[in-house]
Amino acid sequence: MFSRIVETIKLRRRSAPTFHVMVLVEEEVFCPVTYVRVVNHLQHAPEGWSAEIYVLPREAQAARERIKRASLVLMARCVTPEALELASRAQSASIPIVYDIDDYLWRLPEYLDKKEGALAIDQIIQQAMVITTPSEALGEFIKQRIPGVSIVQIPNAADLPMPECPSGELTAVMANSDFFRL
Repeated sequence: MFSRIVETIKLRRRSAPTFHVMVLVEEEVFCPVTYVRVVNHLQHAPEGWSAEIYVLPREAQAARERIKRASLVLMARCVTPEALELASRAQSASIPIVYDIDDYLWRLPEYLDKKEGALAIDQIIQQAMVITTPSEALGEFIKQRIPGVSIVQIPNAADLPMPECPSGELTAVMANSDFFRL
């Protein structure tokens, strides 16, 4: 689907996009959480939007060079010093930051927990204009941890409305997607 992570994602064909989103992630684009929480939503963006995705810390320099072209910076699961630096650059340039978080970022899985240096999640969140989360409970947790933040609940792309059905007739259950890859 993406030939290079740094290449612009063409959300809708249009010669001159009017709104450009810079997406910063710390997991690969095809990680299930990143794909479900970020990429799927970007693929359904309104006409006139464009986006580019950078995987941190590997692509931090490329993101530094392009950040001033962004209309919005969307950060997902970002916790590193490079992410904090980029959030600070965006804030200094008056570029709004949206931070997307899921239910277990503070209880980091092994692949994030082993990163070198202190985690900067709270400092990054404090610079964000809006925090998005799939969970009302997580939104309340963040409000208690970091008072004054604005929380918006956005369901995962795979969240489906449950049909009315008699109890005991549930035929399928979907569990945590981290156990498989798309």
